[in-house]
Amino acid sequence: MMKYTDFTTNQTESETGISASMNQYSVSGSAPAPVNAPQKPHKFVSMKAAAGLCALCVVLSGAFGFGGTMLANRLSGSGAVSAETKEALPSSSNRSVVVYKSAQGTPVSATAKSGEPMTYAQVAAMVKDSVVEINTEYTTRNAWFQYTTGGAGSGVILSDDGYIITNAHVILDSSMQTPADTVTVRLTDGTEYPAEVISYDTDEDIAIVKIDAKDLLPAQVGDSDKLIVGEELIIVGNPLGKLGGSVSNGIVSATEREIQVGGVTMHLIQTNAAVNPGNSGGGMFNMKGELVGIVNAKSSGMGIEGLGFAIPVNQVMKVSEQLLTQGYVSGKPMIGVSFEDVGSDSGLSFFGFGSGAASNVKPGVYVRELVEGMNDKVLEEGDRVIAVNGEEISSSDDIKAIVSASAIGDKITFQLYRENKLMEVEVTVFERTPDVTAKESAKTENDEKEKDEKKTDDKKEEKKPYIGVSLTESSGTSNMKKGVYIASLSEGFNEKVLEAGDRIVAINGEEITSVSDVKSIVAESSVGDKLDFRVSRDGKLIAVEVTVFERPDDLDTEAEPEQEEPEENSSGSTPDMNSFFDFFSDFFGRR
Repeated sequence: MMKYTDFTTNQTESETGISASMNQYSVSGSAPAPVNAPQKPHKFVSMKAAAGLCALCVVLSGAFGFGGTMLANRLSGSGAVSAETKEALPSSSNRSVVVYKSAQGTPVSATAKSGEPMTYAQVAAMVKDSVVEINTEYTTRNAWFQYTTGGAGSGVILSDDGYIITNAHVILDSSMQTPADTVTVRLTDGTEYPAEVISYDTDEDIAIVKIDAKDLLPAQVGDSDKLIVGEELIIVGNPLGKLGGSVSNGIVSATEREIQVGGVTMHLIQTNAAVNPGNSGGGMFNMKGELVGIVNAKSSGMGIEGLGFAIPVNQVMKVSEQLLTQGYVSGKPMIGVSFEDVGSDSGLSFFGFGSGAASNVKPGVYVRELVEGMNDKVLEEGDRVIAVNGEEISSSDDIKAIVSASAIGDKITFQLYRENKLMEVEVTVFERTPDVTAKESAKTENDEKEKDEKKTDDKKEEKKPYIGVSLTESSGTSNMKKGVYIASLSEGFNEKVLEAGDRIVAINGEEITSVSDVKSIVAESSVGDKLDFRVSRDGKLIAVEVTVFERPDDLDTEAEPEQEEPEENSSGSTPDMNSFFDFFSDFFGRR
């Protein structure tokens, strides 16, 4: 089994002045220029027929030229597609399009003879308007601050009235429990629409969103079962979250490739075509312009290249139909148990252990929550699972993999420790249904709320660090160099070693470029710590030792530092991405 990385580009935007841990990306992409539809070659059977056929070619070339002009106008125009324009598309009369009638909510499929193979340029021109950019935002709030996390991915138009398919990890938060606060879809012409999340399945990594638009161009749906190794294909998506409409080409490297995704076994199409963050949810097309897969992953690791993966379109359509008609995918196995992976210090707070209690708790996979009416009579919260069906367990993903490979009604044997006693219990596999999923989600939300409240209470009990300085930033003037300056000092703290006007160059060897840099270092310090400040004073660089004190109780709120407006990047661009996120490593780590 191999692990892979999700391709949702992640971005973070601080709304409270707190330094964010992820980069922010703006999305702006343009697609390649359209190419006229191909002409079918003609055979000359005799000299006598040549003249007539030449005349016919002249007529046909005029017709195709007209069709090509209409195609060019459509690709450079709005997202609305007229019936005449659709007729001008390559093999448009032979398209196999799945249309979902929103009024009835029932999928209707119309299939016809497939078109002839085309060039890369022709396929790209044919399909690019069927692939969209998707941008998401999530707002996290607690007692101390709030911040907005953003992400970007891709999607494929499923119907002319606005149904779009993408990956579940594109539109869900990092916990894979909650949809994004806002989902925005951007068409190839730049038009943006707010999107509604209709339904999703995390195991299948498939989601459906809906925008209020008409006359869109749905993708032509092919048959992924007919793919063969070595067959040429292209991938269209939104790499890096800002290169919408990008096309890469390659071949089918393998079909039905079995890989493990967050404990769930998936059978995917493998390709050597370039797949990058932001491609998630984009389309994989064959050389007839047919959608054969939805891109969702790439193998991650040092020196690994050319290992991209896509969900076969046959599986995608099967899952999508169930999501649209009944809101969930039937036949999914579950045991009604959530687990906690406890390491040397991680996960201990859930079981009531504070920091430093790891020596009393053995690392392992613990039963965290049980759904009532399933296996709550044979398992108990706090059970430490060491093996399932005789296979040693090292993480909760191992258990998920075994459960996902089981059938409804199967019995699974758990070997576990309960109150230091080794025992064996039989666990039943049930079918996952919407009501059970809702119960699990509600419990997860309550657990997270309890964790946040506990963290807040613990933080309130901690001694808050304080150095007694007020800071200001300068963007650089004729009299003042760019940097962070001490504006004033509180009496009784560090006024004997620091002076108003000192420019802070570094703290503990870390370069200081903003007020948030200083606040972050102080916040991570403990009362009594000594910080090594390097400051510029009267043109000389000097070293001073700054003491971290306990914040006075009568200081209800720390005065915000005076701060000049930040200087914008001359290009108006945001920082480039400098990190990827392991997909499903913590069951979609995704953004």
